[in-house]
Amino acid sequence: LLVVRATRDILPTEEILIDYGESSTVPAWRCLTSYGFLPDFDEGDERNAVEILVDGVRANVGGDSVPFELVEAAAIRLAREDGITLEEGEGENIFTSAVALRIADRATEEAQQLLCESRDLELATGDTYSLNLAAALRLSHHKVLTSWSAGLREYANSQQC
Repeated sequence: LLVVRATRDILPTEEILIDYGESSTVPAWRCLTSYGFLPDFDEGDERNAVEILVDGVRANVGGDSVPFELVEAAAIRLAREDGITLEEGEGENIFTSAVALRIADRATEEAQQLLCESRDLELATGDTYSLNLAAALRLSHHKVLTSWSAGLREYANSQQC
């Protein structure tokens, strides 16, 4: 049972809003699991983060930032594939166009998987409200990853010039 007390008189026609706080609505999936709805974040909004696994490293991504641990993991994997030994913390500029494209490819794969899962949920039977929310979250994550990977590709192209 939740009791909400007003600190002032409220008019009968006045709308009452609840501030859930930043920590309970970011990322969007936390708001869904805690309160049963999705905030209306734009896919470029930093608060709309998506967890992704790249070369064994899991991180939250979104907006226009790239977690260093993803860059480092992709650089180490690419170096190993080329027969070069690159250790953690090594190298001055490891965020090369090849690294950006490797991460972008992984994000695109994940975005496509989320789109397929979203479509599958739309076709499923059962609790329609819950299925629609789950599909909406996957579609939102798809948009975030698609936008984020496009930014990585743009960065990679700018590095090749």
